[in-house]
Amino acid sequence: PVRFPSKVLQDLVSYDFYTPKLYRSSIVLAVDLLSRLTSWFDKYFVDGIVNLFGLVTLFGGQSLRYSTSGQSQFYALTIVLGITMLGLFLCFPFLSHMALIVTASLFQQSVG
Repeated sequence: PVRFPSKVLQDLVSYDFYTPKLYRSSIVLAVDLLSRLTSWFDKYFVDGIVNLFGLVTLFGGQSLRYSTSGQSQFYALTIVLGITMLGLFLCFPFLSHMALIVTASLFQQSVG
């Protein structure tokens, strides 16, 4: 084996410049932390939303089961209200953005 005059230099070379420890403490630690974070987000947030939709569907079905009246107008009204609520829910970000633009435009016209 080759001997270096300095013990520190000898240890640095003999342990491959500590690259395995450096790799473990930087890259592996960062990937492990990121994987744990995304796993938690998937487990509690994404799966929670999916489970919430399932529960809403079950409870909605249970409550609608008792509201059978035999009148097709009531069924049509329920469907139209449901589609309207879904449409408003899906368009809300766009509508709120449009409301800000209209408000800013009206404010600008009243000031200037």
